[in-house]
Amino acid sequence: MIDTLLTIAEAGTITYELSRHLSTLVFGDKQKQTLQQIATDMKDMKIHIERLSDTILYAVNLDSVRATENKQQRYFNQLRETRQLLEPIQQALKQPLLSSALISAPRQIASKPPHQLLRDISPLEYLIIPEADNWVPVLFEDHGKYYVGWQSPAYLSQLGCDYLSQWQPNDNVLPKSQLSDSHPIDLTTLLPPQKENNGSDEKNATGKKTISSIFRALFAIQKEKKATGTAVEVFRARLKDGCEGPEMVWIPAGQFRMGDIRGAGKNNEKPVHEVSVKRFAIGRYPVTFAEYDKFAKAMGKEKPNDKSWGRDNRPVINVSWDDAVAYVKWLSEQTGQQYRLPTEAEWEYAARAGTETDYWWGNKIGNNRANCDGSGSQWSGKQTSPVGSFAPNPFGLYDTVGNVWEWCADPWHDNYENAPTDGSIWEKTGENRRLLRGGSFLSGPNGCRAANRYRNSSVNRSLNGGVRCRGCVDLALYPIALLPFALFFSTLFSPPAGRARNPNNPSIRCTTTLFSPPAGYSRHITFKYMIFLYFYMISGWVGGGVLNFHSFLV
Repeated sequence: MIDTLLTIAEAGTITYELSRHLSTLVFGDKQKQTLQQIATDMKDMKIHIERLSDTILYAVNLDSVRATENKQQRYFNQLRETRQLLEPIQQALKQPLLSSALISAPRQIASKPPHQLLRDISPLEYLIIPEADNWVPVLFEDHGKYYVGWQSPAYLSQLGCDYLSQWQPNDNVLPKSQLSDSHPIDLTTLLPPQKENNGSDEKNATGKKTISSIFRALFAIQKEKKATGTAVEVFRARLKDGCEGPEMVWIPAGQFRMGDIRGAGKNNEKPVHEVSVKRFAIGRYPVTFAEYDKFAKAMGKEKPNDKSWGRDNRPVINVSWDDAVAYVKWLSEQTGQQYRLPTEAEWEYAARAGTETDYWWGNKIGNNRANCDGSGSQWSGKQTSPVGSFAPNPFGLYDTVGNVWEWCADPWHDNYENAPTDGSIWEKTGENRRLLRGGSFLSGPNGCRAANRYRNSSVNRSLNGGVRCRGCVDLALYPIALLPFALFFSTLFSPPAGRARNPNNPSIRCTTTLFSPPAGYSRHITFKYMIFLYFYMISGWVGGGVLNFHSFLV
């Protein structure tokens, strides 16, 4: 709908009370009075205001927030889409809405995930108004659904946004393609006959500030895109208490070269071998304290020590491999879906995201691109960072380089001799050491390479060891989905009426061994229902095959 990753829609509510998010302003005559006030305040400006609906106005050539680093602002001028973005906000606020021009967002905001920037996040249709005065509402889209979060103007100014005390005019004009949808308002016809105010920030007769200094900003964060240009598929399963589980990302099926591709790694990263991986889901972020603490509380386990670095959206630390396995088992029971730890091959495939360099962005760690020792971030070599503090890889995964080591399902092997090539778990009898991948905030750049491997006892806990979930497809759902087809085929292949019956049991229409009922059930199961059972089983097998074939295509 909007071609930029992140757009700013500075929206000013038509109200005379800046400190109130919800006012007693009503539609109709009150809106006309407000328009008259706008006409008075901006009488010397050529203001273009579009009427998107009876309750939504759009100031095409006015800014209330600007990206400081962009000298040439980019504007979004699709009127219908603008109305669609603003309608839920207007309905939630239950008052008329005036929005200024949509402009492209500063890089500092576009490079961070919404949950790292915002507070009091809620679905758009259930908008939450925080108690903090003058906070800015932020609209963003995640997996096809809109949410609203909030942030203070002071914090946004640190992220490259100028929060203007008064709306400022710009040179934006509607393209010809939008003129058919245009319904401009002629403000000159609304000028009141009384004496005009001299300044745009003066107070009116009631002592309240005029509309030119009253505004709110609205951010619209569009769906994330992978480097290939396709949308990242994100989902969250629900726990039994109604809360949502970890965010999961679908990883497409494919092949990749696993191991020390560049030839500068360790012997345990050799030999390089090709692995085929089926489509699977994996955690978008490492498991956080907030997610793990729910499990610990439910199971009566002691919560891991956070080293006073903070819990909530920090990656959980001080968890052993046994702890991680217990967590994913609990998650499976809570959601009815299958979760486990990723295999070593699945982890590397997801972390590389189609690349063959040391890191998904290249062969040098760079500056402030990850949290590891020597990477130049504020946390490097000191402590964990909140998950999602850096850009995601092309598959949409965060923190695959550094922050915390992540347990894998496989036991340790000294090298890749005879390693499986299908991405499955590489079992080893009697091995207590388990694999970890990704490096941590204490690791140097070499330890955070995509090919680097590490091991630890399955019972050991460390301040830089964490976990990431791997989701499985529940094939049991496929036979259920194909029940109608099984019923159809069972009817289709039932023998016609009058066919010779089994003399030993008249309920069976045929003596064919394949479709004969099991011993002890001959008096209760007819040929028709036996056919149904066979086709039901076959439909389950076919469903699994179709799924695997679809994964191969993806």
